[in-house]
Amino acid sequence: MGQVKQGSYDLTLTWRSQFAVHKDRLHVDAVDLVRAIFPADMKQAVSQLDAGETVRLEFEKGTLVPSAHSSNIITFDEALFETRQGPLKIKPAVGRFYPQGLASAALNCARNNFTPFRLITHAHGKMVADKNHPLSLYPLRLETRCIKHKQSVSGQKNIGIDIAEWVTHNGPGMQAPYIDRDTDFFSPYPFRQSEDLDDESFYQSPRLVNHLDSTAIAQVKKIYARLLKPGDYILDLMSSFVSHIPEDLDGYSATGLGMNAEELQANPQLSDHVVHNLNRQPELPFGDDQYDAVLCTVSVEYLTHPIEIFREVGRVTRKGGIFVITFSNRWFPGKEIQPWSEMHPFERMGLVLDFFRKSGCFECLQTESIRGIPRPLQDPHVSQTQHSDPIFAVYGKVSK
Repeated sequence: MGQVKQGSYDLTLTWRSQFAVHKDRLHVDAVDLVRAIFPADMKQAVSQLDAGETVRLEFEKGTLVPSAHSSNIITFDEALFETRQGPLKIKPAVGRFYPQGLASAALNCARNNFTPFRLITHAHGKMVADKNHPLSLYPLRLETRCIKHKQSVSGQKNIGIDIAEWVTHNGPGMQAPYIDRDTDFFSPYPFRQSEDLDDESFYQSPRLVNHLDSTAIAQVKKIYARLLKPGDYILDLMSSFVSHIPEDLDGYSATGLGMNAEELQANPQLSDHVVHNLNRQPELPFGDDQYDAVLCTVSVEYLTHPIEIFREVGRVTRKGGIFVITFSNRWFPGKEIQPWSEMHPFERMGLVLDFFRKSGCFECLQTESIRGIPRPLQDPHVSQTQHSDPIFAVYGKVSK
């Protein structure tokens, strides 16, 4: 067997729901261009790409993923839904996603089936499950960007992958609400934290540690670099000893709001700072229309009154200003709001998107996900996972 060309690629899905534009990027290493299955005529175009070049195709709804079908809408008795998964007791909520195995008898599948279904009705002892792919109702754009080419060793066994299945699997689409109803994220509200840990006591001692690996931090900075402008007045919400503002952003001024004075004083990117507990006092201690941009990095999962705080962000930010939320799959255990740890990561994007929507202060909403980038070899967790921390972002412009 001769040499086979391989490549590393970024696969990006772009699509629009009724409330936002969504962009989901997946990095895939060592794609075998002979064995891989590309949709439509993309394979030939991809094989001709040089590093840095992109090919994109548009797909009508139901072509990149299976079409939605009424046979995948299934009504069953609520007694057939298993409300316990190990130590976790599950309270089913309309609009949320659950593994099909939790209703295996009703959905005719194995109990270890983790393919999600969406609960679209729960009333009078009956549940209605939607097993259709969450992207089945949307036209999709697929972009393939070549990162680098390489030659595989002769005789090396390479596994071909189905590109369409790979990029649409395990999450994309779950961040959008169901077509004709809201997701029940807010029972009860305000949120409770998973453990009753007093904020002032918890944050009394400084924690001068990064919560993301260096590659993930670089991805966060790239997002902020696209959305921030030179000269912006920036509010870094729930700040710490680092703000992830791009180093080459010119002329900005940044105020940090956080829980620990020593952390904030150690942050070289802040012009000034305020110690303030948003869970105790959601009102921001700033005047109206004071900022051009507000950032919140890997902290939104701790907010017990997010709707009120998002409204406050709308108040203190100028019209057209940007509010950007980024998060990953790490948090302080016990400090997160109760629904957070039970959710699929893409559902968490849907929850944060709902914060923006329900606050009534924002427009031009967008979500982004970035997954699959290799973890730095020097990272202490590289032996546990080869992938960098995933990054999820939700942002919008102040509409007042």
